[in-house]
Amino acid sequence: MTDLSARLQRYNASAPAGEVLRETLTLTHSAFSQDWHLTNFQSPFSANVGGVAVDFLLHPFTFRRPEDSTSGRFEVQADIFNTGPVFIDQLQAAAAVATERIQLIYGAYLDAGTDPEETFTLEVSGAAPGSNAVTVKAVIANMLNGKYPRDFYRSDKFPGLRR
Repeated sequence: MTDLSARLQRYNASAPAGEVLRETLTLTHSAFSQDWHLTNFQSPFSANVGGVAVDFLLHPFTFRRPEDSTSGRFEVQADIFNTGPVFIDQLQAAAAVATERIQLIYGAYLDAGTDPEETFTLEVSGAAPGSNAVTVKAVIANMLNGKYPRDFYRSDKFPGLRR
């Protein structure tokens, strides 16, 4: 997990006019016929994942960030909606491979065509297809055993909070 960029910290603290956050999920595994690059932004866009330009497909999802951890690991949950049978079949086939976990990469972009302002890579610990969504749980080591995000928003650091 990387720390938040200064620009993303400003966005989270005061949501400057004209800036929008584009959240993305990338799922990768050797059993997939393709890497799945998804965004819940209102339109598809291109940006960089690991230094490689990719096209993110419009696909609704929710991403629940981790809370406090007593186990020393963050667990996140993503609900990916309106998935088709191809995605579900590939997800189940990859989950059956015990020697390799599915990687889930979360990215937060403020501009298309750039590197993410925030990114972290997780390993999928479980996937459960439902009637209208696939619920994916993923884990990442919690180095500080604290709340996420690690940065606290204070009015001395972000004067816009004093409103």
